[in-house]
Amino acid sequence: MSSPNTTLNIIFATKRGSAPRHDPATCVWRRVEWYDVALKPSTPIEVGQKVRIISTREAKDAYGEESRDATVYTASDTGVEGWVTRIRTMEKNTVEFVVRNEVEWMTTEIVYLTAELKQDEMVRLSLLQRAIHAITMWWTPTTRWVRTEENARVRGDETNMNL
Repeated sequence: MSSPNTTLNIIFATKRGSAPRHDPATCVWRRVEWYDVALKPSTPIEVGQKVRIISTREAKDAYGEESRDATVYTASDTGVEGWVTRIRTMEKNTVEFVVRNEVEWMTTEIVYLTAELKQDEMVRLSLLQRAIHAITMWWTPTTRWVRTEENARVRGDETNMNL
C-alpha cells in the first residue's frame, strides 16, 4: 500500500451547502460545509492527504450568460485547508471524504468533499476500500451525480488566493 501524498493538493470544488454546528462545551458556533469536486485534481484525493479547497462557480460573460466555448469558472479561496481524515460514504459513482479544517480563524470546521469514483484519476482508494465498494455497490443506490470538468478554465481573484 502506498503512503499518502504529503504535499498540498489544491481542489477546485463547487459549494453544495452549509449548516451551523454548535459545541455546547465551548459555546462556539462552527460550520459544516459540503462541496462537490468540479475539476479533476492534479493528484487523486485519498485519506491522509492534505488539501486546500478553492470554491468555483460557473462564470458569466458581460451579458450575464454562461460561456459558450469551454466551461469557465471563477474561483475564490474558502479558507479551508486540512487533512482528509476518512471516507464518510460511498455510492456506485461517488465517494465522500471528510476534511478537518486546520485554519483556526475560519468558522468552517468540517468539510464533506464529494468526488466522482474514478480510481487513480479522481480518487485513490486502498485495496480494502475498493473491495468493500465492489461488494456493496450492488445494493447501494445512486442518489446523485457529481459533474467533473476536465478541460475547463479557471479565473480567480489572485489577490485573495495564494496558489
